[in-house]
Amino acid sequence: LTQLGFTKTEIISVLSQVDSDKDLSIQIKQALNLLRQ
Repeated sequence: LTQLGFTKTEIISVLSQVDSDKDLSIQIKQALNLLRQ
């Protein structure tokens, strides 16, 4: 996601917004974990 021009702050903001949608939230969090590796 950071490669697409998103800052970490923006990503966190999006994560908080989609937290009610568990499936999407989980997918995004998994993608972020991959970016951290």
